[in-house]
Formats: sequence, structure tokens, C-alpha cells
Amino acid sequence: MLLDLRERIRNSKPIKYTLITIISIPFALVGIGSYFSGGELAPVATVDGQPVSLEELDALKRNQRAQMSRFNGGVLPAGVTEEVIEQSALEELLRAQSVRNVLDEHNFQISDTTLAQFIQRAPEFQTNGVFDKSKYDSEVGRDPRYYEERLRIQLRSTQLQDAIRGSGFLLPQEQERINELATQVRLVDTVRFPAESVREGVEVSDEEAQAWFDENQASYVAPERVKLQYIQLSPELLMEDIDVTDEDAQANFDSNRGLYMAPEQRAASHILLETDGDTEAKIAELNALKERIEAGEDFGELAKEFSADIGSSENGGSLGQFGRGTMVGAFEDTLFAMTEEGALSDPVETDFGVHLIRLDEIVPEAGKPFEEVKDEIVQSVKRTQANLEYGELLEILKDETFNTPESLDAAAEAVGREVVTTDWIDGTDTSDPLLSNPLILQTALSDDVLIDGNNSAPFEISENNTIALRTIEHEEERPRTLDEVREQVVEEVTAKKVADALAVSIQAVRERLDAGETVEAAAEAESGDLILNRFLARSSRDLDVSAMAEIFRFAKPADDQPVYGDVTLADGDAMVVVLREVLTAEEAEAREQAIIAAIDAETGASSDSEAAPEDVAAADDTAATQTDEEPPFDPFNAGIGEAEYRALLRQIRNSAEVSIDREALQQDTSYGGGS
Repeated sequence: MLLDLRERIRNSKPIKYTLITIISIPFALVGIGSYFSGGELAPVATVDGQPVSLEELDALKRNQRAQMSRFNGGVLPAGVTEEVIEQSALEELLRAQSVRNVLDEHNFQISDTTLAQFIQRAPEFQTNGVFDKSKYDSEVGRDPRYYEERLRIQLRSTQLQDAIRGSGFLLPQEQERINELATQVRLVDTVRFPAESVREGVEVSDEEAQAWFDENQASYVAPERVKLQYIQLSPELLMEDIDVTDEDAQANFDSNRGLYMAPEQRAASHILLETDGDTEAKIAELNALKERIEAGEDFGELAKEFSADIGSSENGGSLGQFGRGTMVGAFEDTLFAMTEEGALSDPVETDFGVHLIRLDEIVPEAGKPFEEVKDEIVQSVKRTQANLEYGELLEILKDETFNTPESLDAAAEAVGREVVTTDWIDGTDTSDPLLSNPLILQTALSDDVLIDGNNSAPFEISENNTIALRTIEHEEERPRTLDEVREQVVEEVTAKKVADALAVSIQAVRERLDAGETVEAAAEAESGDLILNRFLARSSRDLDVSAMAEIFRFAKPADDQPVYGDVTLADGDAMVVVLREVLTAEEAEAREQAIIAAIDAETGASSDSEAAPEDVAAADDTAATQTDEEPPFDPFNAGIGEAEYRALLRQIRNSAEVSIDREALQQDTSYGGGS
């Protein structure tokens, strides 16, 4: 029925004009601005009574979506849904509005002069180091007021940020304590049990695999999945089918020559005599001056004495360097017809008087020739044509997917693209950047596509990258069989057995230590890999970061009684760590030397040995040594200031009275600039 109505409207002028009249009445009564300003839309939230608009939210969502896609190969990262993006954008706007309220309350201001100076100094609005108004207008659009207001808000926030960050400071004793903790070294013994050696002896029987599967069957579920057909439309794909001939590229180069070549310029000087109605006399006077110059007199001195051009006469008549289009026609034609530097023209008459022109310098055309930029031009022409085609074909794609909702074939033929059929898609395979986009599965499972069997409306999965799809097969979520997940089950059972075996070894070592055995005896009894006297600084790299963090959480030994615990390393190995002492960097260096000397004495080795014995593991040089001279204490600390600023932002946000209107979030922004 809708299609019939559409065709009747398309083919009937009276109906068209009647509809146009009806549509025009609200615009006439209300004003077109209200349709595009978004003023009729209710705020999606208020922060201390100040509104947060749906237009702002939609704009920020688009920005966040584009940024995440750009940094993830053109698709959204796995797990990032539209709901996640909306929540992130809304929270950012709530934080920003709460800060703006505080700025208003405390009267933070940015004057028009300060704003103008900031804009004029911004590199993106400069040409050759000078503010370029045309570049500014081009960058910010025809109405710069919105940009300037947003910039004013940003600069006000920067005032608060700088004030807090610049006020962070530490007392000398606080800085000293931080330095001690940062350079702290821990002397430990370690007993390590490699996971790989345990894994080699692990076998998993069919009975064990079946028992594990039965116990954890809820974890083995095949997600809902679909097979699709789709049409993809983007400028990049269209560029592949566009041919640009050498003649087309040359024509583009010629019409845009200024982008690649700096045009010829000329430097010139002149002597100007105003005619005052007596042109012949002034021409004769100029010819006389020309003869004097040719006879050896200085052009510049004569220009200072006789030229009526005040602007150039003080500079000896010099007009500087310029290209075509700068001077009046007769003057320019004469100058650019001259071929020798230093040559003098005959008197030239213009509206300003008569001129004697000297060609000072010819600056030839320079830049990149056509052959050097040909490939760049070809790509540029292709992209321009593809962008134009994309806009046109996108409208056709929208029409055809709607007109023939039961198939994509007509739409594909109309836009010159092929229909692609996929294998099963369930959202877990990230190998295909296109099909792993969450919007694909989300659209394929929508009621209109899945239940009603229609084509989807074309939608963007990234900027200027549009998909229209239909679901051709569908499977609900279902339990997997053991055969489907056998490899996964075997791996999980193996990992459990390895972890259990390592835990037994770790517990055995700990029990021996509890009973008073030495770490050497415990390691030998349980066949662990022992390293004595390891000096570990926070920056040490011989253990992974998580293990180091755990070791530095051990309590400091008291009454010469070591503290021990266990850690699991990133590669799965398990380790008992015996913490013997907590040392400063200086103490660690001295203790290391003492241990080496003691071992040398026992083994008879030279104390001048270049290498430490194998059973002494040194801490990183950067942590175990100090420079002779420490830098002077600076109480102001950027890190403290940054932490205080972030804490202030959290406090401002947490103390704000926020109200979110969930119904307003569902408003249609198609007339308010939203997505």
C-alpha cells in the first residue's frame, strides 16, 4: 500500500502541490529555525538545574564512534555497543556541565581580547606565521559563534585546571619518603616451579573430559548466529572502478596549478610622474631620466628625488617581488614582457600617471612538476568522483532497498555493486573487520530484518562506509556438544591439573619453611628452581609486572624473621618468594658487595672479579645506584597537582545534583541536527 501511495504522489502534480502546501503551513506559523535549532527537544538531563541537550549528546556520540572506529581499523572494538557509547558520552557531558556550573558560580571569565589572541596564535589558523582570516573562516564555518563559544568554555576550564595543577606541592619529608619508596630494593630468595615441565606429564582421559564438560556445560553455549547477504557502498570501493586518463590528470593539474607550482614572480622598481593633464611633457621628462640612468646615474637616487609614489620612493623606487594580478594592466604587461634583469622600460601610462620601470629580478615558476604529482592527482580525482558518486548512489540504495524489501538484487544492480553472502556470523570472530562490527549482528537480529524478512535500511558502520543487509538464515543460541568443544575442554582440564600440581608444590615448600627448614633444603626436597639473594627494585624486569607488584606488597620483615608468600607468573609458573630484607638503594649496593666478597672468600675467587657469582642476582643499575649530587628540592609537583585536579573533578561530579530523562533520550533528532 505504501508503495502504491508513493507512486501516486510521484505521478500526480496536484497531490504533490497539496502536500507541499500542508507541509509549508507549520514552517510559516512556527518559523523554520525552530525545526533546525533543536529548541523544541526536551533536555536529556539537568545538572544542578542546567540542561544537557540531546543535540550535544548526539554530536558527542558521533565523535566518539568515529574516534573508536578510526583507532580500530574502521570498526568499533569488540563489546562496544551503541548503549556503551551513549552512556560514555552522557557521562562526559554530565561531568562537563558540572564543571561549567562551578566556573559560572566562581565567575571564571575569558575576555573577548584573550579569546581573539588565542585564536590568532593558533597554528591551524596561520599562514607563514601570520593569522589568516580566510583559513579561520574555512575551518570553523560560516558562523564562527558556536566555535568561539565552545573555545571560551574550554579556556575557562583550562583556567581552573592550571590553577589546581600549578598548586600541587610536597613537603621535603614527603618527597624524601616518596624517593625512598621509589628506590626501595627487596632482597629475596625464590623457588620456582615451571608450569611447562608439569604440563608435559599431564594426560586427560575421555572420562575426565566428559566429567568436566558435564560440570561446566552452561559455559559451552553456541551463541545466536545468522547468515547474511549485504551490499557495501563506500568511496574507497567506488574508487576501484574509476579510471583517470593522463589527459584528465593533466587537465586537473593545469586548472589547479597553483596547488603544485609557485607562479613566476618579478621584482621591480619604478619612477612615477603624475601627469596633471600634460602627459606628453611627463613622458619627455621620464625619457630624460631614462637617459641619465643609462648614462650611469643611480636609479634609486633619481626615484627618491622625482618619483610621486611616496610608498616606494624612499626605497629607491622598489616595489618588491610580486606575481601577475597585482599591478594594473599596462604596468604588469610591460614588466612581464621584459626579459633581462636590470632593463628599463619605455614610459608606461596608467591611471596613476606615467612610469619608468626597471626589472630587478625574475623569479621563475617553481614547485612539483606534473610527472612528480601525477599519482597524487589521479587519486585525488578518483576520490572526488567517488565521493560524488557515493552521495548519489546512497540515495538510490535507500530507495531500492525500500522499494523491493524482499531482495537486495535490484538494489545491487541499481548501484552497480554485488550482493555478498556470508558464512555464519555470531559476533565472536574478529578476523573480519567488517563483519565483526557489532552493528552488523545488531541490525541482522532486529525485528524488521529477522522476523519480517525485510532488507535493512542502509546504515553506516564507519564514516562514509554504508551497509544494507538482509538475514537469510538464523539459529538460536544452543548448547554445544562435547565433540564441538573437546579441544577447549582438554585445555581447561590440563590447565586445572597443572595449577593443582603447582599448588601442591608451593604448599609443600611453605610447610617446610613453616617447620623451620631452610629455603635451600625446601627447594631441593620439592625439586624447585632456587635462586638466592635476588635484589629486586621496582624497575626490575626479570619478573613480570604483576608478580613484582605482589612482591612489593609483602609486609616488611620484623625481628630478622623473613616473610614469604607465593606468586603466579604471567607464563603460568608458580613461585615461592622469601623476603629477607627491605633496603635502600645504598644499603642494597653495600649488601650486594658484601655477599659477593663472602662468596669469593669461600671459593677463593678474586674479589676483583668482573662478574657477580651466579647465586647473586643484582637489582637494576638504575634503582641500585644513586647519583653523587641530587637535584635541588622543588616543592611544586606536577604529579600531585594532576592527582588533585582529577580528585576535584570527581568531587564536583559526585556532588552535582543530576537528573536524567530516559524518555527524552529516545527523542527523534532528525530535525535537530542529531544522528
